[in-house]
Amino acid sequence: MMENFKTTLRNEFRLEKLFFTHSNQEDFYKSQWLECHPVLFLALRAAFALYQTIVYIYSVAAEPWKPGPTRRHFNLAFITRWTYALLTAYQLVAFVVALIGFYKSRERLRQKRQRPRRDAPSNEENQTATSGMLEIEKPNAVGCDDQSKKPLVNQGLIKLHWLLYEATLNSSFIISLMYWGFVHKSEPFKFDTYAAHAFNSVMMVVDFSVNAVPVRLLHVVYTMVFSTVYVIFTVIYFAVDPENNVLYLGVLDWRRPGKATVVCLCLVFLVVPLFQTFWFVLYRIKLLVTKIHNRSKENAKSNGQVHNDTRQ
Repeated sequence: MMENFKTTLRNEFRLEKLFFTHSNQEDFYKSQWLECHPVLFLALRAAFALYQTIVYIYSVAAEPWKPGPTRRHFNLAFITRWTYALLTAYQLVAFVVALIGFYKSRERLRQKRQRPRRDAPSNEENQTATSGMLEIEKPNAVGCDDQSKKPLVNQGLIKLHWLLYEATLNSSFIISLMYWGFVHKSEPFKFDTYAAHAFNSVMMVVDFSVNAVPVRLLHVVYTMVFSTVYVIFTVIYFAVDPENNVLYLGVLDWRRPGKATVVCLCLVFLVVPLFQTFWFVLYRIKLLVTKIHNRSKENAKSNGQVHNDTRQ
């Protein structure tokens, strides 16, 4: 087992792993657990997308300007709103992918069941018999399921789903960690605060637990790029009004460029890679657990069928 993990780890650092290529498209619109029926998985996706969209619109519309250390700032200037927008986009795209995958897989299954079977050889096949032997059926003969090899969901949409998933998985927990560890102050309960800094992480834990989307180590670069873009935004935002445009006093305060630079470097090059590694390890463990679990369920089902056949 350890040797297999070492091999997997070495493969993770191949250049091709930086991109969004995967052999099984079903991992993006089906659950990894056999008990999770496709309808149930689609309903979960729909619930997450609906909740996230409503809460995000409410959070921006109800308080377009939020108080900062020196003055009020536009809601979307804060990293919390960036990551919450990322989470909303991910849940919407994940729902669309699940919806397309669900209906197209059902349509393909229906077409496969309706396809006529060739119960008897045709006259043409009989004519090909030479020396007492029949000609082997060609790959493009009737009955060959060429359509089953075509992807059900647009590849670009799958790649977008994957990109948003891994960036959201990391950023949601980093935001929760930073808020409760460095920014939070004692204040009355506000749903918007907990939705953006606590419920977001809970949602991603549930999402991670039920889906089958792969996690790759080299995909850490996409969260790093997202974080770097926000850092550049804060520098520009601060430069416009250095006296008032301080978003995170004592944490990301460019009036103290040395400390702010250290914070940004630690965030981008230490915290983000640590979280990506954490999720990768959990993903490999989840693969192992679900493989053992699903195999035991299949064995139990087959044993039950054999037992029923012997009784009959």
